[in-house]
Parts: sequence; C-alpha cells; structure tokens
Amino acid sequence: MSKINVKWRMNGKQEDWDRSCKYSKYMLNEEWLMICWFSSSNSEVPDHIEIQRKHKSKRCSVSGEIQCTDGVRWKQDFSLYFGPGCKSNKFEIPFHALDKFSDLTGHVVISEEPENLALEEIDEKDLLLKSLDELSNDFALLLEPKYSSFADIHLKCGSVIFPAHKIILSVRWPFFLDMFSSQITEKQKNEVILTEIDAPVFEIMLTYIYTGKIKNLAVPLAGDVLLASDKYRLEGVKTACCECIKRNISIENAIETLMLGDLHYPDLKISAMEFICQNCDEFPSLEKTEKKIRVNEIAPAGFCGDWCSSFKILAQQSFYIGDLDCRT
Repeated sequence: MSKINVKWRMNGKQEDWDRSCKYSKYMLNEEWLMICWFSSSNSEVPDHIEIQRKHKSKRCSVSGEIQCTDGVRWKQDFSLYFGPGCKSNKFEIPFHALDKFSDLTGHVVISEEPENLALEEIDEKDLLLKSLDELSNDFALLLEPKYSSFADIHLKCGSVIFPAHKIILSVRWPFFLDMFSSQITEKQKNEVILTEIDAPVFEIMLTYIYTGKIKNLAVPLAGDVLLASDKYRLEGVKTACCECIKRNISIENAIETLMLGDLHYPDLKISAMEFICQNCDEFPSLEKTEKKIRVNEIAPAGFCGDWCSSFKILAQQSFYIGDLDCRT
C-alpha cells in the first residue's frame, strides 16, 4: 500500500481534439496518473477526474481525498476499484465546484490485492467491491443539482433546501419511514421543514443515506453531527462521529467530550476520562475558564481503582478542572 500526497495546479490545461475538450494532468508516480477533464460544452468547468494506470494486470483499489484549496469550496472522498483489465476509473465533480484556476490538494492511497488469494475468492470480491463502489458513486449523483428535477421531496434546513427522494429516505432512514408512513399530511406535501439542525450537519447525514459514506466530517462539526444522528436515528453516522471525536480528544475539548459522552455515549465518556487521567498536569491551565463538572455523577463506578488510584477526589460533589489531581 502506498500513500501519495497531491498538490495539483489546474492552470496548465491541454486540448484533446478527439474528445473536443480540455484537460489537466497530474502524475502520481510512474504507474499512476490523474486527469481532470473539463466539460465539452464549457471549457472553464471541470466535469470529472479520471485515474489511469499503465499496466492493467493487477487488482487494486485506489482511494483518497481531494479538496479545492481556494477557501475549501469543495472536498471529496473517493474509492475506486481496478479489476483485471481495467486501466482507468473516474469520479464526478459537482457542477461549478471548481474552475480552471483551482488548486487541488489531498492524497491518494493505492492498495494492491495479494496475489496468493484463490481465484474464485478474488473474482467474487472483485465483483462485490466494484458493484458497491459503482452503486455508491451513482447514488451520489442524485444529490447533484443537475438531477434535482427527479426529486419528489424537498428537505428544508433554515434557508437551504435539499432535493431528495421519498423512496430512498424511507428505505434507508427510519426517521423518514415513520414520517411518511404515519403522517398523511407529510405524504401529500413535497416539503419537510427540519428544525434544530444546521444545513452542513444535515448534508453529511443525507450524503451517508445515499452513498453509505461519511464525507467532510471535520472535528468542529463532529459533535453536532453526533447529536443530530442520535436524534434522527442514524447509527452508522453516530458510530463514525464517536470514532472521529475519540481520535481527536485534546486538552481543549476533553471536558466537553466527557460531558457529551455522559449523555448517551459510554465509549466516548470512557475515552475522555482516560485522557484526563493521562494528562492531569495540563488541566490546571483551564481553571480560570470556570468549567465545572459534577464528577461524582459522571465518573463510572470503579473508575478510581481501575485507572488512577489518586482520583478519589472524584467522590466529592463539584470541582473546577484545576482541582482534579490524577498524579500517582
């Protein structure tokens, strides 16, 4: 497996006379190449990114993340499968997400299949991975503006409207299945107003429903997405958010993470308490922030003996973070 960083300037376009369109190339290595193809009807608008390889004998998967560095207007995760005989694959670019002057950054991970797998096992896995990848990419297109005319429901978050499809929402999302099954008024109208949820948060959840993938989950949003996925009953998104938050616990957010975990998420709570114990010397600096926690209510039974023998102070009623002493 190899990981290749990408720094791609799009201003060096070339002309493909056979396709009647322009393109920009980026060499990943001697074997792999990325090509951004521009629209044949508008040479200023990128249409899709193609990934090519010289040799087509090996089975491999190519995944990664690409984003536009101009204010991070666009960011996309992708996963493509190359079976035997396959030299190229592609993923679509949302309309007007980029322009001819955009700079792209990110990374590409190339993973080759082990050659000692049984042929039948490889063929079955090839077919499954390719089918799932194609299905995910095709369903992602349904969220693009150019396919919005096929939508039969509009989901409104504040001033942002998301075109969607009742049949997909009903099959993939229990919240909407209940809504469309039990409420006659919701069946008849083609707009649903969603309250107490921001558009960027809902977009992550909706993308998961259509593609099975979590995209653009930045740490500042993870907590909001976690609470929303709990409220709207999306277990896959909820699990991904918990893992994201656990990987990014820090001195600055450990207390908020502990409180968040205490609500509904035991694994998150345990990770936060472990982090606090391991980094107690850093927490006196937060004393002036006047963040209080009722540690005797949050701390799980047996916490003192199992993890930090000097954490008996947790038995008292209420403390500033600076008062906690986990040092042995």
